[in-house]
Amino acid sequence: MAATILVVEDEPAIQELIAYACRTSGFEVRRSDSVRSAREAIGGELPDLVLLDWMLPDRPGIELLRDLRMRVAADLLANSGLPVKRIAEQVGFASRSAFARAFALHAGVSPRGFRGGTDPETP
Repeated sequence: MAATILVVEDEPAIQELIAYACRTSGFEVRRSDSVRSAREAIGGELPDLVLLDWMLPDRPGIELLRDLRMRVAADLLANSGLPVKRIAEQVGFASRSAFARAFALHAGVSPRGFRGGTDPETP
């Protein structure tokens, strides 16, 4: 099964060029022209890669990136058993505390609280 790439670009010519290059390289391509349509395109299954325009018509692309990072983090917290420090590294945070602050702002609960107060020891 080919890896899936989501191209989020509001300029039709640029979107088509990127999608064409990805398709001809063997990837499955989904396309969106806004943050809202990207969220709809993602639905319940995250793509393997998101090529994201920063300046989109409805919201800045960085907001979608932040949401996706927290979605991955929540999935890892719920299912992996990894220490919070390791999850923070996996989703691109330099420190556990920076990740914990961002996660709490996004989810309304700390990473430990999300897990019911537990955090395995860092290996």
